[in-house]
Amino acid sequence: MRTTFLVGTAALALLLGPLAHATVIARESIEQMTQASEVVIRGRVLRTEAQWDEAHRSIWTYAEVKVEEALKGTAPMIILVRSPGGEVGDIGQLVAGAPRFEVGEDVVLFLFRPPDDSRSFGIHTLSAGKVALKPHLGRLTALRDMRGLTQLERGSKSPEPIDAVENLGPAEKFLTRVRAAVGARR
Repeated sequence: MRTTFLVGTAALALLLGPLAHATVIARESIEQMTQASEVVIRGRVLRTEAQWDEAHRSIWTYAEVKVEEALKGTAPMIILVRSPGGEVGDIGQLVAGAPRFEVGEDVVLFLFRPPDDSRSFGIHTLSAGKVALKPHLGRLTALRDMRGLTQLERGSKSPEPIDAVENLGPAEKFLTRVRAAVGARR
């Protein structure tokens, strides 16, 4: 009986393949993400800290971000951004596709206000909603870490695994694209 269970479990894991450790999100363009987000900012990560929720069931990582430019909506000078997962002491919780932050990192964030936490912002579509502006091949480039995410095209039944860092081009062109998406709605 135990052998049958193990063989069945192994077969299921092989069938699921790359989807076994991925979070499925709807495929959205940068323009669609801009429109769907309550607030879009460019900022610099000041610090991060992981904490248990009040029920001590889930770990959340909080990144304190200094807002350098509000591209859409309004935000205070320093915001708290909440993402699922992290490590508290010897216990870690990994959420596939959750964004990771580095102190000092220059980021563009697509944000919303979670209904259960008025002090922080959530990131629209997990790590797809975090774009790092980093030097790459001699210029500042917009990079989006999509590892751990699988995208589903609207109307499709088969998700497409990504598992890559997406190069969105020169940072200034990316920022111009976001600003244009904000202006198109007005």
